[in-house]
Amino acid sequence: MTALPLFVRVGAAGRSAPARYVAPARRQLLIVGLLGALAGLGGCLLGAGRCESDADCGGESCARNGECTSEIVFVRYTWTVGGLQPREESCAGHPWLSVTFEDRDIGDELVYTPIRCTLGQITFDRMPARYDSVVLRAEDPAGEQVSSLRSTIEPPGIMVEVDLAALAAPVD
Repeated sequence: MTALPLFVRVGAAGRSAPARYVAPARRQLLIVGLLGALAGLGGCLLGAGRCESDADCGGESCARNGECTSEIVFVRYTWTVGGLQPREESCAGHPWLSVTFEDRDIGDELVYTPIRCTLGQITFDRMPARYDSVVLRAEDPAGEQVSSLRSTIEPPGIMVEVDLAALAAPVD
């Protein structure tokens, strides 16, 4: 049986580096070392409040952002442009959007970007219920923020609907 080559990225944090070939003899040592390091870090990462499944949360639920929380919700965020479903033509002035969920009590936010304007909706399952507002930001074709709109989140079943024609001046 022929072993397949293993390629890894090696570089400083935050910088990409070209993939390099790792010789078969060193590959086994690299894999064993990586598995050992990951096993050692697993407890630290999960112990710091990060989770991958409900089993990691001691009776709470694991949200998609890796947070253990007592209450999760499903959020559907939909938008129209001038009351109509978004299309390439109607989204030409703001083809990219970002959605920011805010917990204004503790100053925390969860940002999803980039989102194509033409999608018309985005759903978030397993969202921590503590987020009390959501900000939709529109960007021009050059990637600059041109406008934004804040909405209040009202649990339990959360559906936020906005019309991009109502976008106002940028929200701080």
